[in-house]
Amino acid sequence: MPLAARAVPPNCRRWSKRPFVALQVVCLACFALKMWHLGDSSSRRSLISRWPNWPYVVAATFFGAQCLFASVISFSILPILHHRDQGGDELLRRMREVSFIMTFVSFTCCGYYLNLSLEDSGHKLVSQTNWLTGAEELRLLGRYWLWAVLAPMQWVSFARLYTTASAGEILSLVITTALVMLLGLASATSRVETDDQVAWRYEGKCYFGAASVLFVLMFWQVFVLPLDPSSATMARKYLRFAALLWVAYPVAHVLRSVGIFSLWQEQIFTYTLLDVAAKGVALMICFCGPIFRIFLSSLGNHQIQSAMVDWKISVTDPGWEVKKPSTDALAAMQSHWLGGDAVGKNFLDWVLDSEESRQAVRAAALALDIESSFSTHKVAVVLRLRGEQVQALLFVSRAFWGSRQLAIALLQGVETAQPSVPVQVPRQLVERSRAPTITVEEASERGTVRTGVSSIGSAIPLFRTDRRP
Repeated sequence: MPLAARAVPPNCRRWSKRPFVALQVVCLACFALKMWHLGDSSSRRSLISRWPNWPYVVAATFFGAQCLFASVISFSILPILHHRDQGGDELLRRMREVSFIMTFVSFTCCGYYLNLSLEDSGHKLVSQTNWLTGAEELRLLGRYWLWAVLAPMQWVSFARLYTTASAGEILSLVITTALVMLLGLASATSRVETDDQVAWRYEGKCYFGAASVLFVLMFWQVFVLPLDPSSATMARKYLRFAALLWVAYPVAHVLRSVGIFSLWQEQIFTYTLLDVAAKGVALMICFCGPIFRIFLSSLGNHQIQSAMVDWKISVTDPGWEVKKPSTDALAAMQSHWLGGDAVGKNFLDWVLDSEESRQAVRAAALALDIESSFSTHKVAVVLRLRGEQVQALLFVSRAFWGSRQLAIALLQGVETAQPSVPVQVPRQLVERSRAPTITVEEASERGTVRTGVSSIGSAIPLFRTDRRP
């Protein structure tokens, strides 16, 4: 389904904002009143024997390795990429934010599960009434606090990398997610002990119902976030995977309540495994999605760099405004060909000399952004350079977080152009440029200016007349 068809109307968002805020305020107030009595509901039983804790050891090891990996990414690799022309600065900034989140999440989970694996967990238990039989069920108290802090960060990571959501939308989602966990904790600690069983108080049922409603509303908030068009397909796949993991938590709770899962199977094995999958594997997949997009985009950029081109230029997307060059060498080339005042001007209007060329470039860019291609598109165009009309090939790469890289290969020297005679692109050149992609092997063929012969896209021989060093 097209992205426009899945988008939520702005009026619907504005209408749903006030009820959401009111519901969140009420739930926060209720939990604040209950928070002072959470300690009174903790289990005083000491009959819990030491459970097999090897899942804790596995989880602590995994999160420790992930913390080390995320630290290297955050403080070493991403700062290096920031100085390279491998995508937009906005994307790299967001990726650094998510890498810091991943480092914090993995560090916290590693410490928590390492603590559980080293000492008896009996004093960390909280009693909860089975909503079918009325019997007492023991659960780990610390997990509720762990989920309340770390679960919202998973959605923050997704929103920062795959959506264009505002800070208000992300904050509302964070509050809703945290309230699901906190109200679940309030429900678990609302009990009354008698001689033979534990009764579930009426407010515990209210907390449980409110947490269930917020759990559904949380998914609604996630699925209506405005997706970034360049990553919409990947974002929907990740959402389906994340939703499956989130639903597995209440499924495990139900299986414990109906007697299929034991205490060890639910609390130690299943929840620990789900935490590794949701806060480890899923968060890593979320972070690696943009890395794959950078790799896919950089393949086209490498094709541009391996072909014999005169210079490269970066423009904004979709405005096609010329961006400031990232290096002094590119700045010198851009100043030589376009002049020193080209930054901020529309490339299509300022450089392209015919409407036919503009339409061809727009069509090539649109086709390239829609398809998951590993290649650039080449377009035969007519340029206006230093007051002259010049035939050229324009290599167009994928749009990537508001930036698009272009490369220009001149088919004649500027000094040999005839300004008084209108320049038309030869029919054969147009036919050859319709081939939508060039492969890495084709683009790796190199020529030299001194021999005057080159191959671009293995299709067009270039006889250069300009003699630049």
